Amino acid sequence: MWDLEALRARGASQDALDTALAATLVTRSAVSEPHAALALLCPALADAVDHAVQTTYDMDSAMDPARAKIDPADRAKAAKVAEVALRTRAAEVVWAKDLALPRTAKALTA
Repeated sequence: MWDLEALRARGASQDALDTALAATLVTRSAVSEPHAALALLCPALADAVDHAVQTTYDMDSAMDPARAKIDPADRAKAAKVAEVALRTRAAEVVWAKDLALPRTAKALTA
């Protein structure tokens, strides 16, 4: 998705844009299964997962031309912020449920 927007910003040929769009659609498909699985397996993360995925999709204006009016750098920053928020929320859930790995090497070998 990043590449597609970079090509679009540079005024790339339609062939280059079509190739990048095809790769973007493959990426979207690759995201769909883990997105759904994580949301179902850990409902406490569902909102953060949904937001992270949506902001990533929002980097691509091919599916919604209205997004083209938003600076691609702003869309990329929003996706990065959402990723950090997801990781933070996941850590909170793991620690709250005491699902974390032992915190020291000694604990791992004990």
